Amino acid sequence: MGTQLETRRILSISMKDHIAFKRGNLSGRYWYLDTFGQLPQVWRIELKAAYDEFQTYVVFSWQTPIAWRSLRHNAEWVIPDVTYSVTTSHHQSLVRVEAHNPGFYERMAFERSY
Repeated sequence: MGTQLETRRILSISMKDHIAFKRGNLSGRYWYLDTFGQLPQVWRIELKAAYDEFQTYVVFSWQTPIAWRSLRHNAEWVIPDVTYSVTTSHHQSLVRVEAHNPGFYERMAFERSY
């Protein structure tokens, strides 16, 4: 089953405003060196470096960071090009859309409500 529109709307708002959320196996929050999940070592180093620099907001699929953004100087989203399960790959696609088009799913939910 695909990710519901409400989950996409919450993802949109949360990524834009850096708000903690949890919807099924998709979540986002400020990271504090607590889990790397299945993230490969090379990306763990990069995430740790972002964290060392400033507060870092992270989107997780299950317990694996799939995207992050250092809040220093409105840094760009980092979305590792790593293949995981079908579910996590779907989560990565949602995050990519939202990272490159902020507010996309929020607007989509609004438009469908009319």
